This record gives sequence, C-alpha cells and structure tokens, in this order.
Amino acid sequence: MDENVTPSPENSPAPPPPPPLRQAPPPLVQPQYLVQRKPRSSTGWKVFGLISFVLLVMSLFLNPLGMLLGMFKGQAPLQTHRHTVAPKLQ
Repeated sequence: MDENVTPSPENSPAPPPPPPLRQAPPPLVQPQYLVQRKPRSSTGWKVFGLISFVLLVMSLFLNPLGMLLGMFKGQAPLQTHRHTVAPKLQ
C-alpha cells in the first residue's frame, strides 16, 4: 500500500513555467504625408474646368449647327468623303 500513497507537496517537483505570452503587433501608423496634406484650393483646377466646360458647350452647339447648315447646302449630314488617287476619266 505504500505504493499508492500520494506524494506530499513538499517533495513534488516545481510545475513547469507558463509559456511566454505573445506580444501584440505594433500599432498601425498613418503615413505623415497623408495626415499633413492640405486640401487643394488652387485656381488652376478651376480655370481648367471652366475652359473645358466652355469648349464642351461650344462643341455641343456648333456640331449640330454645322450639320444643319450642311443639309441646307444639299450635303448629307454625316457624309463620308471619298478620296480618289487616280486621275478622273472623261
């Protein structure tokens, strides 16, 4: 029966040390050039947009006008021009 006796806590070996804790990943840092960027307020983009808008309006007005004037002259509105390289035969 001596074999079934539990060992006393004084004679038992020390428990193994706990596993090391995982370190947290480093915090995400925003790039400095995105944080310090100022909003664009230059007039260059405004001038470019205004000029582009004016050209668009002119194109939307003048293209149909050119087609109408061409029809009054007797031309087809979307006529494709054919160029011949050879001399004209009589």
